[in-house]
Amino acid sequence: IIQALAIAVTTTTKVFLLGWIIHSLLPLLARPCQRSTSQIGQMPVARSALLGLAAAIAGPRGVGALATSCSDLSQTCTGGCGGEAVFPDCSSFGGSCTPYSFMPNINNQDCSWMDSGKFSSSPFFKLSSQYSYQAFSASGYQDVWILHGCDGAGIQTDCVGDIMYFEHFDSRFPVAGQDCLVGDYGRDHTQCPTFYHQGKKESFPGYSCGWWRGYNRPVGLQEANGDGIGALGPHENPGDTETGDYSSSLLAALRNCPTCAYGSALTHPYEGTNAMAYFTGASWPWICTKGDSSDEPYSGSTANCYCDNEPWNGRQTKNFLGAKPEYPAYAQFTYCGLYSDDSSQIKLVCDFITLANGGAKAQRGVELFPATF
Repeated sequence: IIQALAIAVTTTTKVFLLGWIIHSLLPLLARPCQRSTSQIGQMPVARSALLGLAAAIAGPRGVGALATSCSDLSQTCTGGCGGEAVFPDCSSFGGSCTPYSFMPNINNQDCSWMDSGKFSSSPFFKLSSQYSYQAFSASGYQDVWILHGCDGAGIQTDCVGDIMYFEHFDSRFPVAGQDCLVGDYGRDHTQCPTFYHQGKKESFPGYSCGWWRGYNRPVGLQEANGDGIGALGPHENPGDTETGDYSSSLLAALRNCPTCAYGSALTHPYEGTNAMAYFTGASWPWICTKGDSSDEPYSGSTANCYCDNEPWNGRQTKNFLGAKPEYPAYAQFTYCGLYSDDSSQIKLVCDFITLANGGAKAQRGVELFPATF
């Protein structure tokens, strides 16, 4: 269109007018490079004004549509969805409807293992249900931790993760949604300033997420990683030509934790206590990077938004000569003991472990009490 207009311009007045038109259009054309977290993943009607220009420029495929059935997820949920899948809108499930607007029922089809063998999940849901979630918060603080059970929360854009999801919000009180930078994979790791909660229909600040497991004995991160918390690297499929395995370098950093209970972040700090159950989890900032058409059914655009346990430098080709995946600098690892409490019935006492200077450091003994969310 701009080229055609340029050919038609023959006078100084028209040149000036064309320059003004182009100058006015450029900010509008650039807007799709960023998405508001108050808009990512909402139903299309809520984003129609923002996407109208993009649709006019790129045509009908310029804007993706959110999944309304499992067939819309065929690029990622290659094995189909479970019999309890919820489409197109899971908002009636409230706090369990997160992080996307549907529940494909992938990893939570059989939850019988949650209280069998070494696993002990139900004590954490004494005030709710293991098929729901429980919020915890420190006394006098606004931030909140959400422990999900077998409620269908947590699906990611690779169609896994909808079991024992783990969330943290900087505040449990809603705020105005802000823009989230859609960065480059393997380079940008900027946490979205706000997160639009599908079940709450509101935005909350400082969102991090991951996975956890509950045990009847103290279990360290290395063993819990094998149980599905994703602590040592992202999910991989057989036949993948790239790897995100940064476990060796991360394990070395976690072993070097002078402020941890045993000088290492690989040992559960609440072993030897009278805990009713033991919590082991990992979480990462929620970010968005440039994706492709397979992300459209999730976010309504080609923005790929996820809990960022991806390598700091991105996944690398599987060979002996290439670069190795680097662990994510903003990861957080959490150990807790669950105890009885006279006033609140239950409480968590937790250690939060972060990475710094090639090693790890711990914030110890934080008490968390049941909260509303």
